[in-house]
Amino acid sequence: MKKNSRLSVWLMAGAFVLCSVTRLLQIVLGTDMTSGFLYHDNGFLLDWGYYGFILITFVLAIVFAVIDGKKGSFATAPVNNISDGRAAVIGFGLLLTGMCALYEGFAERGALAPLRLLIYIDFIAGALMVVLAFVTLYKKEFKPALGFCYVLPGAYFMLRGVCVFMKRMVITAVPEYLIEAISVLVGSLFFMQLSKLLSGNEKKLTRITVCGYGVAAAVLTLSSSLATVIAGFAAPEDISSRITATAYDAELFFQAGMGENAYFMTYTPWVNVAMGITAAATVAVLFIGEKPKKAESPAEETE
Repeated sequence: MKKNSRLSVWLMAGAFVLCSVTRLLQIVLGTDMTSGFLYHDNGFLLDWGYYGFILITFVLAIVFAVIDGKKGSFATAPVNNISDGRAAVIGFGLLLTGMCALYEGFAERGALAPLRLLIYIDFIAGALMVVLAFVTLYKKEFKPALGFCYVLPGAYFMLRGVCVFMKRMVITAVPEYLIEAISVLVGSLFFMQLSKLLSGNEKKLTRITVCGYGVAAAVLTLSSSLATVIAGFAAPEDISSRITATAYDAELFFQAGMGENAYFMTYTPWVNVAMGITAAATVAVLFIGEKPKKAESPAEETE
């Protein structure tokens, strides 16, 4: 058995740490927490460093996936090899994502100005993802039809991205909103490519793009989430007091202040965090080497 190369997994871990630190610095040192905008006198690192590192991570993930494919079974292992434990990891990840989507739907219902389209998307897609996850956990292997169904979370995150643009009018000026929009779009691309792989319709570059989008989605969502949580607990009072766990509190504060210096930063939506965890776990299981098969004795072969 040829041992798998796992450069992509190490890249994902290293990029997660680097991007978490960079995003934390952007929040603490470069963001006006009364408006959410970046200060005008920031250097390149605080303005664009985080996005630059994410882009570099994506490019390196593509390069490392090619190298990993040449040095291990990642590029040639049949899709039906993604079974049992590997399938369970993907199934549990999708189950977590579906449950978080349902939670986001309930949270949106309680918003001051709920977006009905987002509520319907969260409830319908969340329920379907939970069902799909249980089917995966029951089957513990991917047939073409089941693999094709994994296009569902891809479509969900694409529609969620549309809703993000509908709700955030200054999306490119506020890093929090821009990161959320990019996260769901990259997550959508990841699940689209994963569906192509699991349904047996992969092309020459399918596994490489699964790795590239998966690493980018995992690093983007999890690093921004961790940085926001750390800033909420450890940053100076004038910064941490402007960070809240719920979008409802942020919206209420904005309405009470009539939009003037009324910005509250919120934690990354749980469904995005779940998507990042699923992407990270999926990329990791793709690089787990096959278990060596037990050698059969001559007597067994004769029988």
